[in-house]
Amino acid sequence: MNIFYQKKRNKLFKIFSLAVGLSMGLVLLSKVYFDLSYDAFFPDSERIYQIQSNIRWNENDREDQTFGQVSGGVAPGMLAEIPEVETATRFTFIATDDIFVTADKRKFVGTFLLGDTCLFDMFPLPLLAGNAKEILSQPMYALVSSAIAEKMGGTNRAVGQVIQLESAPGRMITIGGVFRALPKNSHLNKFFDVIVSMPSIARFMWDGSMNWIGNDRYLGYVKLVRGVRPEQLDIAVAAMCTRHQPAELMQKAGISLGYGLKPLSEVHGGDSDVRRMMLILSILAFLLLFTAVMNYLLAVVSSLVTRAKEIAVRKCYGASGASIYRKALSGALTDLLLSLALSAALVFSFRDLILSLLKTHISDLFTLRSGLLLLGVCTAIFLIAGFVSGRLYASIPVAAAFRRIGENKRRWKLGSLLLQFTVAGFFVCLMTVIHRQYRHMVDYYPGYSYENLAYCNLSGVDGNLRQKALDEVSRLPEVAAATTSDNLLFDRASGNNIMLPDDDKELFNVADLYQVGNGYLNLMEIPVTDGRAFAEDAAGLHEVMVSRSFAEKIEDFTDWDDGVVGKVIQITEHQGLFTVCGVYENVLLGVIGSNEDRPSVMFHTDRATHNLLIKFHHQTTEAMQRVTDLLATLLPDKTVEVIAYTAEMESRYIDSRKFLNSVMTGAVAALIIALTGLIGYVNDEVNRRSAEVAIRKINGAKVREILQLFGRDILKIALPALCTGSVIAAFTAQKWMEGFSEKTNLSVPLFALCVLCVLAVILASVAVNTRRIAMKNPVETIKSE
Repeated sequence: MNIFYQKKRNKLFKIFSLAVGLSMGLVLLSKVYFDLSYDAFFPDSERIYQIQSNIRWNENDREDQTFGQVSGGVAPGMLAEIPEVETATRFTFIATDDIFVTADKRKFVGTFLLGDTCLFDMFPLPLLAGNAKEILSQPMYALVSSAIAEKMGGTNRAVGQVIQLESAPGRMITIGGVFRALPKNSHLNKFFDVIVSMPSIARFMWDGSMNWIGNDRYLGYVKLVRGVRPEQLDIAVAAMCTRHQPAELMQKAGISLGYGLKPLSEVHGGDSDVRRMMLILSILAFLLLFTAVMNYLLAVVSSLVTRAKEIAVRKCYGASGASIYRKALSGALTDLLLSLALSAALVFSFRDLILSLLKTHISDLFTLRSGLLLLGVCTAIFLIAGFVSGRLYASIPVAAAFRRIGENKRRWKLGSLLLQFTVAGFFVCLMTVIHRQYRHMVDYYPGYSYENLAYCNLSGVDGNLRQKALDEVSRLPEVAAATTSDNLLFDRASGNNIMLPDDDKELFNVADLYQVGNGYLNLMEIPVTDGRAFAEDAAGLHEVMVSRSFAEKIEDFTDWDDGVVGKVIQITEHQGLFTVCGVYENVLLGVIGSNEDRPSVMFHTDRATHNLLIKFHHQTTEAMQRVTDLLATLLPDKTVEVIAYTAEMESRYIDSRKFLNSVMTGAVAALIIALTGLIGYVNDEVNRRSAEVAIRKINGAKVREILQLFGRDILKIALPALCTGSVIAAFTAQKWMEGFSEKTNLSVPLFALCVLCVLAVILASVAVNTRRIAMKNPVETIKSE
């Protein structure tokens, strides 16, 4: 083979494979750093803590609970009564990603929350207009983010505008100021769109902004005095709880309620799912970078044949080991810079794909601070590549100037290929498991049927209009059935506590589905396992239906040997006593990975509620559009969106889908790098063993036997490497699936199939690249030798 061509080929292989590994590996490392840097930009972030509610049950068999929401009076109470607290704030939500309307009928989408006057003392964001304390102290005034203001036409146009939520018509809010939108690496970023003043709370909900028990819907934060540690507040917090909590009521409920502090840096980074994902992404990044470096070194080893005489001649003319190392480092630096340039082009070209997979724009990933981390990684790669190359070149003997190096460091090559095949096998097996888990979640039967089902949110619509919409939709020939419900089953439900008549002791907490309309269980195809379903037009009967898990759980607190049907219970938030009329089969509340494990209850109503559920005979685009057009005509002031239940369920697993796509991209990159190294190795072996192949052909060897000769050598390292990669992938997949309540099976045949598929690709690549020498006339080969 032409030496000049061989050098160029090796150079291109080195740069291309290194660029592929760098582009994927550095992007993943930047994502990990991005997640680790959440909320670190706030001044004194190390002194800011989120208040946690700690519920301790007096009964030993009850599991204690800790969650990040508190009652409205806790944060201001800490500020007023604990000297070690420098400032405190709390906020609660009005609506999430809801539509709001301006006076000139323009519509926008944003998250609305109620914030107090200390909110910007805790989280100081630059104000582009207005005074935060003044605005948040006036009823029905609000601050909006610069992102919202930009959509409304800019800061000057936004300030002074009067808006109202479509789901809360008639409650007019005046925009008094604009603040600069939060950076993406903040857990508050998704909340801070429209901040309404806390004195406005009574216009939207019950005013529990200063209560101490129940209504724990607030996110509370405190900033401690410099030098104070959270544990130093334990005694003061306990005393505060004693002063404000009704001891008798708490004792009857069988619980004690305290508060803890979680560092701001752990609100996002301390989440188990986030930490698990950061660990896996770090492993993927390391493996990709490691594979790229190993492939680079494989190309260096392959080049020793063509460069051996050059290095040996240099030594003959007095070149020292230091000068050879300098040359190797210079070459490694040039290769790294060219690879970085190519990887930057790849990242820029696929920036939309990166945004889709990682939910982060490249401008947020590659910042000055993350750049320092990546510079350190690139420096390490440069030193490894440079010094290992230098060591290999320096080991070339002077005698190489007069003879050919035979084996050419073959063990180095095989070792590098073995590691690359291991990584490729790991990625392919992990990708397959994630795909199976994703399909398992999407196809999982949740205990109800959502085939041909759609829904439409009717919040903010007058009750009579809701009822008219329900009646008219039910009459459409495309519609098999329609009803309404307060809750959608893929959402997490609010909780209430169960009590027995004439007993204030709270037994356990349930997921409250609140009210459902006529025919709800039939429409959702939820089986009734005991008793009966709600009777239509019988909302005044004070009946309740409970899940099967409810009926099983209440047996621990009662002696109802004949079951729960017909028994009377009390439920907090609901006035009066309720008779259990039936038991329905357990259903999945939420989605796999964020589902409820509590029993559930539901109540009946004759009035149309907030969510319209539509079951079609056949859910075609035309049928969906006809319902949409009808609702738009009936509700001209409402933004009507009829959503297929199946599409919504799949969107709830979008994070798993994006992770799958990320691993799939990594698998493709790892395979490209491994195959690039394999092609280089095979070509070197073909050139090295060309005379041997020619002699074998003269002695009668067939093309198939020549292909098997090279294939066996690769098979000896590929098979154990892929098996090792599959074992590592199995452990990684198990770690990832810890966050899911329902898991796919990890079977040996599944991993064996993955190994065989990758092995087939490897052997096919070997066959394609060795066919040239196998088909070549052996006489021509011997002449060239």
